[in-house]
Amino acid sequence: RRSSDLSPPDMPLAPMGHLVSTDGQVVVANTAGGPPVTIDVASGRVRPIPDLDGDDLPLGFSEDGEHIYIQGAHTVPSPIYRVHLETGRRELWVQLAPPDPAGIFTVDRVSISADGMTQVYSNRRRLSSLRILEGLD
Repeated sequence: RRSSDLSPPDMPLAPMGHLVSTDGQVVVANTAGGPPVTIDVASGRVRPIPDLDGDDLPLGFSEDGEHIYIQGAHTVPSPIYRVHLETGRRELWVQLAPPDPAGIFTVDRVSISADGMTQVYSNRRRLSSLRILEGLD
């Protein structure tokens, strides 16, 4: 095996959110500060994915290879969309949130199965208490 650069040298990449299609012919590259793009492995051709923006985080390819799952806004609940690579058509797939949302401020590190039916994620919770102390002289 040999290694060669696939992304153009002038395309800065985000640290995560890169995907390889099941047939190995297409890569979804998550650009730094910009929307994710597709790269054809054979030709190196870079194409934008319609209607995605820099806040959309690619999570995985669907079974049909024509869609990807993305995490939209980092809110709670966190929307996960199924997006068609050619048209950009976006459909809400699932909203992720723990059963007890108290103190949850983010849902992250999402993984999703190719059929979209199984998701795992972590969340961050911050809880605090306010107390009154009396009799301190």
